[in-house]
Amino acid sequence: SVSAALEDLQPQLVIAIEQAIARGEYPEGRRLLGLLARTDAQAPALPRLRETAVPFVLSVDPLAHPELEPDAVLEPERIAPLAVHVYRLRDPRPRAFALGPARLVDTVFSANHVALVVESDGPAEVVLRDGWAPGWTARVDGRPAPIRARGRNRAVPVPPGHSRVEMTYRLPGLASALLLSGLALAAAAWFAWGGGGGGRPVDRDEPSC
Repeated sequence: SVSAALEDLQPQLVIAIEQAIARGEYPEGRRLLGLLARTDAQAPALPRLRETAVPFVLSVDPLAHPELEPDAVLEPERIAPLAVHVYRLRDPRPRAFALGPARLVDTVFSANHVALVVESDGPAEVVLRDGWAPGWTARVDGRPAPIRARGRNRAVPVPPGHSRVEMTYRLPGLASALLLSGLALAAAAWFAWGGGGGGRPVDRDEPSC
């Protein structure tokens, strides 16, 4: 059913709503909030959100739950008279963690880049509670490293010792698209300047024969 499918997508919906509001795309945020409202109210959403390291929950209605702490109320004019209630989820799981004889000593997150510093007593993995998608690449101490799917998360193997793990996202096909755009601009400039005919641009002040 639609409701059951939306239950499976609850964590992704919450993240998408947060991102839409952060970008100022309030109509899209309102549409996604409408989808979220169609999920089963009795579904175990909070445990799922906690397991995916989601720290905030958004709702167009006030919520009363012992696992939620009120954080803010947003009232952007574009979605008036609706208000968005922001709640902080108690004890969310860390976004990154280590498996094996390892520990994280530093983490830096941005939209398309993650940097982790790891200390390990043996071979281990670092796991990010983010979905894997084509376009993610990893490096360990500057060298390319594989990214493994671990359930719905992604993991990178690390060797013993001190390591710096970096994961970067680049939209698949972006390099090819930029190359084609550059070639198209070059071709347009070539034709604009009379390329291929051995000619040169016509000086409009030069008298014609």
